[in-house]
Amino acid sequence: HVQARRRNNASRNARGRQRSEREVLRWKETAADVAPRAGRRPSTVGLRRCRTAAADLKCEGSLSSTNELIREYNRGNVPTEDAAEVVVLPAMCHLSFVLSKLRRDFAVGAQDCSRFAEGAHSGEVTATALREMGVKWVMVGQPERRHELGEDDKTVAEKTNAATTAGLHVIACVGESIAEREAGETTEAVLRQLDAIVNNVWRWENVVVAYTPEVASGAKKAIATEEVQRIHGAIRRWMSEKLHSNIVDRVRIIYGGSVTSTNCQDLTKHGSMNGLLVGRASLNSEFLYIANCAMIHSGEQESEVQALRTEVALLHAEIAKTKGINEQGLLLKVILTLKKELTELRAMAEFTTSADSSE
Repeated sequence: HVQARRRNNASRNARGRQRSEREVLRWKETAADVAPRAGRRPSTVGLRRCRTAAADLKCEGSLSSTNELIREYNRGNVPTEDAAEVVVLPAMCHLSFVLSKLRRDFAVGAQDCSRFAEGAHSGEVTATALREMGVKWVMVGQPERRHELGEDDKTVAEKTNAATTAGLHVIACVGESIAEREAGETTEAVLRQLDAIVNNVWRWENVVVAYTPEVASGAKKAIATEEVQRIHGAIRRWMSEKLHSNIVDRVRIIYGGSVTSTNCQDLTKHGSMNGLLVGRASLNSEFLYIANCAMIHSGEQESEVQALRTEVALLHAEIAKTKGINEQGLLLKVILTLKKELTELRAMAEFTTSADSSE
């Protein structure tokens, strides 16, 4: 009996070693997919380019006004399914409050994070701490932080790396200063900032690049749409040279700089645009209209039914924006559009039924 027990124990130990070896091998294979080593790119299975509308609430508002704003957001009709994301970035002191009040189909992000890990860095907030709070996103490299606080390209790149390593999604802002713009160095400045990030970051599937020129930050007018499209094209070409092709097809490029309900449709109608970063206009229900514009125009074709659904959402946003002015006329438009959508859906259902019966 003793010898039999020893043989059984030896057999179990051998099986355990084999299982451990298989687990180690599987771990190594998984690690190889994400390790940033030469000749190997991170795995991009299951990734696709989404549409993004981000509300940068800046250093604005009290707790009371933030609460009222979140209530307006929660009442809004914004399609967040089908690879569309809405991100709200409140002031750091309001993060916990917004996390507890904001609708679940909107994500919450922070306006900054530390480039350091845990340690003696008073006043800093680490990316890991943000993730543990329930924050999903963080924004870095805003023009005002570069200009007013002196954050250089290296600092922004280190923050991006810290955030992606912690598992957060990052809106990495790049854009020329006013001096660089006047010197005709817009493209060179943007690509220099991207070079700093690519040298520090390897999880690009978690990065959204936001073109945010300083000249349009806080101004009353965005720069020309054609110029935005040109810079976005330069960024996409840079990605084609620096990143794996699978990642290039999935990294989003958005625009931020004096985006309003007046210019959002013009900005988002081009195929190079994957969303919008909204500043001052996000401080009221105008953001709902802008978010719907970002959801509609993403450089991808929509089905007719989905376009009708989005049109309805836009009309609802218009009603919220007008705050009751001429509301009856807008409601009538909503009703007529809903009837049209219902007719279309019924036709699709009849076609599907007839196709199934013929088979």
